Amino acid sequence: MIAESTSRDLCPQVVGTTDDGEILRDAIPLKGASLSAYLKAMTSLLVGEGDRRRARVELPRGKTTDEDEEAAVVALDEYQRRFTS
Repeated sequence: MIAESTSRDLCPQVVGTTDDGEILRDAIPLKGASLSAYLKAMTSLLVGEGDRRRARVELPRGKTTDEDEEAAVVALDEYQRRFTS
């Protein structure tokens, strides 16, 4: 809901209509109360590093190398060598 609401607030919104009935849209600046609510919600979702530290939540670091990806690269290199030689 937070992402959807933020997206709607940041997209051009209806600001009026012309005499012909055409809808006019324009970007409207984000209201301070909306920004405050979004920031509070993001804090409660532990989005920021500081928020996670205050809650004593540690995110595990992933492996920097992916063995499957390395094996795929080696297999593609061998495949390419067979057809280029």
